[in-house]
Amino acid sequence: MEMETQKPHCLILPFPIQGHINPMLQFSKRLAQKGIKITLAATKHIFKTTQHFPSSISVETISDGFDEGKGSTSTDAYVAEFQRVGSRDLTELLTKLRSSGRVVDCIIYDPFLPWGLGVAKEFGIIGAAFFTQSCAVNIIYYHVYKGKLKMPLLEKEYLFPGLPVLEPWEFPSFIYDPQQHPGTFQLVLNQIKDVEEADFVFVNSIYELEKEVIDWMSKFWQVKTIGPTIPSMYLDKKLQDDKDYGLSIFKPVDACINWLDKKPPRSVIYVSFGSMAMHQIEQMEELSQALKSTNNYFIWIVRSSEQSKLSNNFVKENSEKGLIVTWCSQLEVLAHDSIGCFVTHCGWNSTLEALSLGVPMVAMPWWSDQSVNAKFVMNVWKMGIRARPDVNNVVRKEEIVRCVKDVMEGEGGEEIRKNTRKWRDLTREAVENGGSHINPMLQFSKRLQQKGVKITLAVTKHLSKTTEFKSETISLETFSDGFDDGVPPGYDVETYLNTFREVGTRTLKETLQVMSDSGRPVDCIIYDPFLPWGLDVAKELGLFGAAFFTQSCAVDHIYHQVFTGELKVPLPDPESEILIPGLPPLKIEDMPSFISVYGSYPPIFEIVVDQFRGMEKADWIFFNTFYMLEEEVIEYMAKSSPVKTIGPTIPSMYLDKRLPDDKEYGLSVYKPNTAACMDWLNERQPDSVLYVSFGSLAQLGSEQMEELAWGLKLSNKHFLWVVRSSEESKMPSDFLQETSDKGLIVSWCPQLDVLAHEAVGCFITHCGWNSTLEALSMGVRMVAMPQWTDQNTNSKFVMDVWKMGIKAQKDEKGIVRRETIDRCIREVMEGEKGEEIKKNALKWKDLARESMCEGGSSDKNIEEFVASLESNSLPNSSN
Repeated sequence: MEMETQKPHCLILPFPIQGHINPMLQFSKRLAQKGIKITLAATKHIFKTTQHFPSSISVETISDGFDEGKGSTSTDAYVAEFQRVGSRDLTELLTKLRSSGRVVDCIIYDPFLPWGLGVAKEFGIIGAAFFTQSCAVNIIYYHVYKGKLKMPLLEKEYLFPGLPVLEPWEFPSFIYDPQQHPGTFQLVLNQIKDVEEADFVFVNSIYELEKEVIDWMSKFWQVKTIGPTIPSMYLDKKLQDDKDYGLSIFKPVDACINWLDKKPPRSVIYVSFGSMAMHQIEQMEELSQALKSTNNYFIWIVRSSEQSKLSNNFVKENSEKGLIVTWCSQLEVLAHDSIGCFVTHCGWNSTLEALSLGVPMVAMPWWSDQSVNAKFVMNVWKMGIRARPDVNNVVRKEEIVRCVKDVMEGEGGEEIRKNTRKWRDLTREAVENGGSHINPMLQFSKRLQQKGVKITLAVTKHLSKTTEFKSETISLETFSDGFDDGVPPGYDVETYLNTFREVGTRTLKETLQVMSDSGRPVDCIIYDPFLPWGLDVAKELGLFGAAFFTQSCAVDHIYHQVFTGELKVPLPDPESEILIPGLPPLKIEDMPSFISVYGSYPPIFEIVVDQFRGMEKADWIFFNTFYMLEEEVIEYMAKSSPVKTIGPTIPSMYLDKRLPDDKEYGLSVYKPNTAACMDWLNERQPDSVLYVSFGSLAQLGSEQMEELAWGLKLSNKHFLWVVRSSEESKMPSDFLQETSDKGLIVSWCPQLDVLAHEAVGCFITHCGWNSTLEALSMGVRMVAMPQWTDQNTNSKFVMDVWKMGIKAQKDEKGIVRRETIDRCIREVMEGEKGEEIKKNALKWKDLARESMCEGGSSDKNIEEFVASLESNSLPNSSN
């Protein structure tokens, strides 16, 4: 029996204030979900005054020298005492944990407590800094600490690597006016002490948000973005019980959500300046009058200590329009569809929350890092406006009203809302898993197994523990990607793949050796080109090596043109045609998003282009497509590469029916509502239902969801719409009631069964390649609404090459309007054009089945591959 592997153990050392503890707690929950043991080292005062901590986290106490919470006379004195007492207590705690068998492997420390790194190094364990503010702010502190930025600030403008041009008043307040808070000035600078010795530098941000400054910081620090650290319920929903931070110094008022439920979408101004801001009476008066003048609904957080600054009659005069409370659950409020604008101090946690939930901002920064955050909100991310104070440092009511109206109304407001949706989606993508390539390879494996080839699927150890594979014919072996308990937050795509290559190469060789020693030698490795080192392993061991591309030939041909330099990026004038051998003339809008919007996702761009590294050594290059579907580009590619089409890789039951038990893929992320969907479809007329689904990753903005909803209603057709639970809040509130006789909305469904049902006449789809192949194989017409990656290119072929659907065109704001959706549905399902599209769809259905039937183009390619394996000879180079 093997010994149980000890889980890695991290100790979390936060600075004892809410704005620093909560982000570190959220990060800890993510680590705990990945199988890492977490111990929080809380001060004794925090421990006594906090009602509960997350159940997945152990808590131990240390002293800051003020166990009863009575602070010192100055920040300097408190920090010095905490270092003296805290470092001693932390050392004793680590010793105690070690002696009890709970050895700590890593200290994740708040840089406000830089001595935490010293303790880690003293014990010979990993030390990781965790910055709770933005990279932009910390890089300014870095320049001051290193003497690269001289003080006082005398220049009119300053330029730092990765930052926009800053004026002195846009700096953190401790830099702009260091004499105002001298103790805090030293505190923020001392964060930088010895950080270059830290093994990791975690930052509560996302790469796409601050990529230029992150790239610069990464040259001298081990920077890993792990944010946004807000509860999972508001992001990816992978931590089911993670609905709040777990630590709050104020008790929220329950009345807020009930009040918001009665207000129209995007009609309410939410006003909050955090737990520390203290406005002067004059500023409170200006803000009060501004809220009244906007004539919008508002909810305003005014702490009890600040309420005396409100005019006596303000609350009474605005009782119909406003709600004033001492505290609220900010995440719930920002997530509510009635919120149209957030008037905020731009503290980093509040900024990340608004950004993650897609709420436009009016920035009224007060101190600390807030001016820098406001600069990025307005000038870099373009998801809000900064309200400018006058010469007396008061933001007047006219300025506040102007900013609110600019954010909530008109073209400028629409552009801001568009940007907020973009950043919201990016924050969610930052914590989502990437899409799976496994199912198409599993289906190909079933075909090979049917022809007598023994199949072993090599999966990572983490995947084998977290996924249930349904196959009696395919053996499973595991190897390591370096993260057997899952990838911790903070590992970007590039770092993960580098580790995977290093560890995976070694452990895959070990697995192959074990199989050879046990009489099960491997003859060929079929590898995903996202892992190009798989080919290197095959050649080193003298085996066949075959690449398996899961996207279309057209898309991968475009990536290959970029790889070879034949297609230069960024692309030229958006109106010019792009001519690529084997493809129809393309415009920029038809290109994969990583090419059309060059620089939008740098790590993924590198992955899709790097697929072709060493490809000339591959013995076969398999594509999940079929010859008749892409014959021109296949013929062109086959002139220089051993290209073989082996698709469509969907279960045999829906194609040739030669694999009697092959009815599903065998791997699914969601549990479908099978019975409800099929029973409902059984009651509908043939060719009468619209099936609407955008896959497992796409996230439509609220405005697009609303347009789609009313477009479906306008069509007056029956519809089955897959709306994941994370997307349900974006639907119009009265839509379900108004369309209950026409539609069925489910969180997931068995897509193949639905597309194969005779009632389905049209598929409104994002045009992901698997969905496109499934619709094509079932002969279902399509209305294409592509979102990103390869989907634009796929939709181009659906409409202009295969002529089995229509691409719904977006307006200048990137939205497909309801009238366009209704028109596309009618064109696809009605009249002469609809009949022509249906005829083409049925043609491609027949051709897809023929390709997989005995003697079909894909079946012959598979037979040829099997014959080569049996004879241990290289394949004929001709297609």
